[in-house]
Amino acid sequence: VDQIGYLGIPDVASSEGLLTYSGWVSGAATGAIAGLTAQQMYDDIAGLITAQHNAVNNTPEYMATKVDMPVYVLNTLAVTILNTAAGAASVLSALKANFPGVDFRATFRADDAGGVGVSHTIAYSTNSEVMKMRIPLPLTVGEIIKQGSFDYEVDSKYRIAGLDVLEDSGAYILTGL
Repeated sequence: VDQIGYLGIPDVASSEGLLTYSGWVSGAATGAIAGLTAQQMYDDIAGLITAQHNAVNNTPEYMATKVDMPVYVLNTLAVTILNTAAGAASVLSALKANFPGVDFRATFRADDAGGVGVSHTIAYSTNSEVMKMRIPLPLTVGEIIKQGSFDYEVDSKYRIAGLDVLEDSGAYILTGL
């Protein structure tokens, strides 16, 4: 389910997910996270969130409430000290302090989103006026059948229709971090 939500339905050419939707505004990072200074890391992520907030004129329903990024990016932000003169706050701590309404999360799906060879970091609103994840049939587990002393069989089924985007300015993507 998370693969379809993030990347789209496999083997369906027109299917797009949260990280691969072509209608989002996209920009390139200053560079790969490993080669950036702490200030550049902060500026890239803060700039992404601020650009998205500016695009929706600070309309609360459309403002980004989540930032999803590759696992290695979140881990790097968490351990990199922003400014030793100001204390021992990490880049991630500073971002959380300056953007209290935003939840910063990691997903391995963002490492190489859509197989294009570049990472994606996305700031987006989860409001139903921006996008809706269509799951018409949630996971249903059938009868548990005992086949032997220690063998069991279970059937399960679910349906997912994908992600519907209703507002293109509801998310911004930063590539190559």
